[in-house]
Amino acid sequence: MRGRKKKSLIDYLNIFFEFFDSIDRKLYGNRLNISIYLSMILAVILPSLSFISNSEFITLFNKYATYLGSFFVCTVILAWLGSMRDDGDWNWEIIIKNIYSRIKIYYYIFLEKFSEFNDKDREDKIYYSGIWLTLFGVCIRGLYIVIIFIRGIIEKILSNKLTNFYSVDIYISYFGFGCITFGLIILIIAFRKNPQYFKNKLSASHRNPHSEVQVWDQLKITNEFVVSLSDEIKMGTILSKCNSPLLYDFIKSIKTWNPNSKYYECSYQDRLFKHLLKNLPSSEIALEYPLKDISNNNQKLRADLVIDDTILIEIKHHPNSATLQKAKGQVEDYLNIWKGRGPVILLLCHADFELTKRSLEQFISDQNKLNKVIFALVLEG
Repeated sequence: MRGRKKKSLIDYLNIFFEFFDSIDRKLYGNRLNISIYLSMILAVILPSLSFISNSEFITLFNKYATYLGSFFVCTVILAWLGSMRDDGDWNWEIIIKNIYSRIKIYYYIFLEKFSEFNDKDREDKIYYSGIWLTLFGVCIRGLYIVIIFIRGIIEKILSNKLTNFYSVDIYISYFGFGCITFGLIILIIAFRKNPQYFKNKLSASHRNPHSEVQVWDQLKITNEFVVSLSDEIKMGTILSKCNSPLLYDFIKSIKTWNPNSKYYECSYQDRLFKHLLKNLPSSEIALEYPLKDISNNNQKLRADLVIDDTILIEIKHHPNSATLQKAKGQVEDYLNIWKGRGPVILLLCHADFELTKRSLEQFISDQNKLNKVIFALVLEG
């Protein structure tokens, strides 16, 4: 057809990763429960059925259930990799830097959780041991399927069976099943000892977001919607008028955040995430939080950080006039989705305060008049 632009490899890559991103959005918030259910199917139900009967139906059920578990693992991984793109731009240097930065953060979280483990009570230790072991087993099973798939391709290319590697496949498979089985046994013990504790852990327990919104009627009195973090007087005014414990703790925490001048936005996200984990230990902080698009343009929106499903944070670094103009449209989309849940905070890192104020003050003021709660915090530099 004339006039139709031919899709490039980048376009097809974006389509591929956005497909998995759209699935991951539907799974978000339920991944843990899905992992446990899949683990029970793969480690308990399927082996039991295979022991009872070797019928063709059982074999097919085993095969497709394993594929389903592997698809779940691959979906989460590919959606995560897709989120490393810079607005769909395949700049490999940025992507590699983002992945490296994010892995460092996950490693930090692992060390923090591991160090906290010894301080937990007996019920917590049993619960988290079961969860970690079960999830590790699911990942091993996913690795097993990937190895089988890759080996099959190599065998077709070489027209030769790689029989020397078959024993490795079996060991990996048994190891994965063993981890899942022992993990589930631990979780069953936890459930039998204290069912209510187990149910509370599996159910999401967030703050009521609507209780955090009322504070903004007081904050609007100041008519200060673009505030420098270095302005002690204005930051003190915000804190003095803040009757929301969550918002108060966040503002107090952000005042002490002082990242280095990093070039990539992901570095700022990860450093703020690490900072908030330390300073808001009782809050749930999410990175790359997927937002449901309520417009008709089918955008795949992800907020940089969200605290307790209430405070949404969007980070921009070294912004110029063009970046700030683009940020208006992006933040307006967030506001349409987030309205009524809590404030949207635009955090501008190493920015020119006067340029930021001229560019955003009227826009933010207009949005607040529409009861879309937003303000900008500027880290000058």
